[in-house]
Amino acid sequence: MSRGYQALVERALELGAAEAELVDTWAIFFDPKSHPRCRFGCEWWGSFCTCPTNIEPLQGEILDALSSYRKALFLKATDPRMGRDITLSVEAEAKLIHGFPQAIAIVLCARCGDCMYPEPCRVLHVVPPTVGRRGTRSEKGPEARRINGEMAMAERPSPVWFSVILLE
Repeated sequence: MSRGYQALVERALELGAAEAELVDTWAIFFDPKSHPRCRFGCEWWGSFCTCPTNIEPLQGEILDALSSYRKALFLKATDPRMGRDITLSVEAEAKLIHGFPQAIAIVLCARCGDCMYPEPCRVLHVVPPTVGRRGTRSEKGPEARRINGEMAMAERPSPVWFSVILLE
């Protein structure tokens, strides 16, 4: 792993990420099971600007963007606001310090207390794209372990939030 990548992984962990791992972007894809999992498993279905029903038209654009990147940093956090702050801090450092000027964070929208949906988003100009709401998965990294049973083994699993920083 190059120094820049390793420094970003270490920085994310220093800032409080539960896990941070570098992955190849070819391993990231849209999981078709995410739509029914959200629809039938989330009491807030359709209540946020970032719900699948409200962002499905963007999936093609996101896949196109993914194809222009080779590496991504998957992050796991136990608090959505902390995860967002860590992700955006690491994204800024990737751009300004480590030579990844095209880095982009894909992270949970946790700007507001209550989402204004169906009213227009109040902070759309500062809300980054979101991972979980778009059904993004990876066969490698912290999310793969969660999907493959890490949370299923816990009696009452703690919620976790994932984010991705596309690097190059």
